[in-house]
Amino acid sequence: MAARKDAEKCDYILKLVVLGDSAVGKTSLVYQYTEHTFSESHVHTIGIDFKKRIIDVDGKKCKLLIWDTAGQEQFRAITSTLYRGTHGVIVVYDTQDISSFQNIPNWLQEIAKHRDDVPKILVGNKNDNSKTKVVSTRNARRFSKQQGIPLFETSAKENTNVEQAFEEITRLAIKHSMEMLLKPQEMPPDVITLNEQASGVIRSNAEQGTTKIKNDRKKCC
Repeated sequence: MAARKDAEKCDYILKLVVLGDSAVGKTSLVYQYTEHTFSESHVHTIGIDFKKRIIDVDGKKCKLLIWDTAGQEQFRAITSTLYRGTHGVIVVYDTQDISSFQNIPNWLQEIAKHRDDVPKILVGNKNDNSKTKVVSTRNARRFSKQQGIPLFETSAKENTNVEQAFEEITRLAIKHSMEMLLKPQEMPPDVITLNEQASGVIRSNAEQGTTKIKNDRKKCC
């Protein structure tokens, strides 16, 4: 009952998924955003991790359900089940690892298989050392423009552009969700549920439960 009352206080409840290669700093971004912490020696996500945060965006109270996924190939099957009910996707690469950037098209293709219409942003993380940066801002902007996806270069370590990135994907998710509500005949039944008792609240079926997390402590970003 308490959880229901908490949900009814929000204008929107949105599920966001964070994708990208292993060790690009997905978990560091999520922890910086939700707990305002950063660790040089973080845990590798094994399977799925889950965090929440309530924010105000453009005068609306939004509850974000943030799903942090493992980037390892063996967990792609788990990742594919997350797209159901997803309102926005953050695709992350490491600005100091060219291969993680070159693999972004593969992640976009993976998203397209399940939810081609879902809002997305591109995040270049670890943008805090110009000497080791190998993915130039110019090339990243050119690619993001070609794909029609907003780009944010971030540093979870220095808390640079992290808030801005999550706020932008939240705005895009709200806009897209409201557009879908105006087209019920095109809306997948498991994507958005309108709370009839609290008009204006968008809920994700992700809030029905979470996946049990297992973590393996290794040096990470």
